Amino acid sequence: MSPEGRAVLASLPDPVQVYRGALPKFARGLSWTTNLDVAVWFAERYGLGKVFTTALPRAKVIAYLDHRSEYEIILNPRLRWQVGRVDLTPAQISECEARYSEAKTKTRAS
Repeated sequence: MSPEGRAVLASLPDPVQVYRGALPKFARGLSWTTNLDVAVWFAERYGLGKVFTTALPRAKVIAYLDHRSEYEIILNPRLRWQVGRVDLTPAQISECEARYSEAKTKTRAS
């Protein structure tokens, strides 16, 4: 993890709210995000995924990575924690996708 990643991780609230866009059988994976828009993009890219969420103590986070503007949080998938599902309306999904697309366009332009 970079020094910048360490600084971001230290600045996150405790507990850390994270999201994961995935097929239901992969709800407890390694990679999560602090950004709902990113999770929606991952859930929607194949059209079969769902968005999951959990809140964990910051001390349980293995790493924070942002090399692809994904605000990625690495968790140990073997930890026992409660995972909930984020139910979004089609309009909310569209809003998330639009924000994600806009953010990616800005990132590429810089």
